[in-house]
Amino acid sequence: MIRQPLLLLIKITILLTISFLVACGNSATNRSCAWTWSTGSGSSAVEHKVQQEFTTAAITGTVQTSSYGEINSCDGSYHAMGLDMNIEVQVTDNRDEARLAELADNIDAIIQKAMIVSTIPNKGRVSVRFVSAGNTAGCEWNFEKRQCRL
Repeated sequence: MIRQPLLLLIKITILLTISFLVACGNSATNRSCAWTWSTGSGSSAVEHKVQQEFTTAAITGTVQTSSYGEINSCDGSYHAMGLDMNIEVQVTDNRDEARLAELADNIDAIIQKAMIVSTIPNKGRVSVRFVSAGNTAGCEWNFEKRQCRL
């Protein structure tokens, strides 16, 4: 009579051990896995979509993207979490704040539209630099303050 509960307890212990090993992704060797922040490649699909929209809106500019996310230390897989964008736009005068604000609003709308084609779930940092023939150093647009910083 005592053998039945003991046999059941042994079976449950074996099943729990197997379940634990499968859930951890480890067999006989127990390794600790961790996720580490990392950068990765961007999205050519988003870059292409932004360039298409720039052409349609008569905006002369370039866009480069890169991603940030995490790498799994056990299997090396990369999980992108956000997409950063560096945009440079040619303008006639990068001191014309009203025109730059209008362009920045257009660029922001273009980015929102382009993110639809992204496999990366979130928009990250967006850097917009306006450059003109007379000022190749340009200025960086601040979306919060709605002004360009030299």
